[in-house]
Amino acid sequence: MRRTPLLSTLVLAFLLGCLHDATTSGVRISKDLAFRDAAGATSFRLASDSDGIRAESGRGDLLARIELRDEYFVILDAQGTPLASVVPGAGLSSGLRLLSPEGELLLRISSEPDGDLKVANSEGDTLYKAKKRDYGFKVVDQDGQLESSIRAREQKTSLRDAEGETFLSTRGSLPPSAVAILSMSEVRFEFAVGLAVALAHWQLDEPSPTAVRQPPGASERESPSSP
Repeated sequence: MRRTPLLSTLVLAFLLGCLHDATTSGVRISKDLAFRDAAGATSFRLASDSDGIRAESGRGDLLARIELRDEYFVILDAQGTPLASVVPGAGLSSGLRLLSPEGELLLRISSEPDGDLKVANSEGDTLYKAKKRDYGFKVVDQDGQLESSIRAREQKTSLRDAEGETFLSTRGSLPPSAVAILSMSEVRFEFAVGLAVALAHWQLDEPSPTAVRQPPGASERESPSSP
């Protein structure tokens, strides 16, 4: 498992335990949060403002930003450039879609009857599965190889690598499904953060929202052959 590019991504997941539904005023966290690595050092902080969530390094450098606009999320890089958007499908049980700024399908997350999550590319090929377990989730890649495990218990969630070593943890309540998305090393870090925020905001088994507004160009440019 490639930890280096993931570490800055995975710590962002832990904001999700403090997210709440706020469609009129954006996504908030209840307070600034700090996260600890395996050595117990604070690595990252997360903060909210009027428009969304800022993910910052321990030195205060902006890493990524997620904004709720109308009924979809926009993922921005540290320079404020939009990279993608996340929108629900026709019904949330049909999944979440990651779209390019031009409206092209990049990734889809779908929920299966047994509680597993599947991440597929624009061609419909499965890239990862997050298999639900009593302790949280077990993440495997397209070849069935263990990528990570997410272990959740009261007031603490930890993420372990394929060797079983914990490399990130936090105290507090957060969705292990969101952490599972963030453990997938082939998903670009900003995309993983945006998908995790959306997954926490729109649980996949909730009813579909009424008249979900699409990002500009999404309905016209998404490939009709996409899954």
